[in-house]
Amino acid sequence: MAFVPLQHHRQMVMLLPIHVVAGDVALVPVSIALAKAKRAGAHHRTGMVFAVAMMVVAVTGICMVLLGADVFLSGISLFSGYLAASSWRDIRRRGAWSATDRLLAVFIGISAVVMAGIGLARLGDDPTIGITMLVFAGIAAGLTTFDVVRLSRPAPSFRGPRRRPPDQDAGRRA
Repeated sequence: MAFVPLQHHRQMVMLLPIHVVAGDVALVPVSIALAKAKRAGAHHRTGMVFAVAMMVVAVTGICMVLLGADVFLSGISLFSGYLAASSWRDIRRRGAWSATDRLLAVFIGISAVVMAGIGLARLGDDPTIGITMLVFAGIAAGLTTFDVVRLSRPAPSFRGPRRRPPDQDAGRRA
């Protein structure tokens, strides 16, 4: 663990509970989302809660690293942030790929390089952390490859939730 100056320590003490609670909150909706059919309303709503909670985890993790927390947290935070942001983007995307989609692919590629660097640097002093970071770097490299291939093809058409025709909704209310 790196030396953390007292003023940064106080800020980290404030961020850590937010970070942990957001991570805990993310576990509940992801369990529900995985159990529900993709087109079900509960899947969509719980998936959104999961994505927001994971973005909070990612942002607080990066903030804590900037305040002096172990650099290991940066790789995991970048990884979590990418997964949440790309999920959110896939849900919200309408039409062709955008600059945001390409930016996310660059982001996970850079994250793969950062995690690989951290992993290699940590192999000597803490092999467990080093190997863990190298595994995450490999996963991030795979996601980068997937994104590059996916972005080289036309974007799939949006297949949003199936909506009933208005006349069917009127019959249900009666």
